[in-house]
Amino acid sequence: MEEKFKGKSIIITGGANGIGEGIALAFGKLGSIVFIADVNEQKGNRVVKRIEDNGGRAIFFKTDVSKEEDIINLIRTVIDKNW
Repeated sequence: MEEKFKGKSIIITGGANGIGEGIALAFGKLGSIVFIADVNEQKGNRVVKRIEDNGGRAIFFKTDVSKEEDIINLIRTVIDKNW
């Protein structure tokens, strides 16, 4: 199952804490490229650092999922990111 997610881009909304953080960390361990979408930049960047410290790849993207423009920008970033 681990190989299934290796190198795949994963978007985790609400990934800066709680259940979202746990999911982000788990996908990071599986080798996914984790895009953490949240309004809390400080906590989001902390999760990115934890993933990177464990050898994973992650990026924080400040996103308010109640705003259509934020969601569009998030999706465009994930599509355009060439990792």
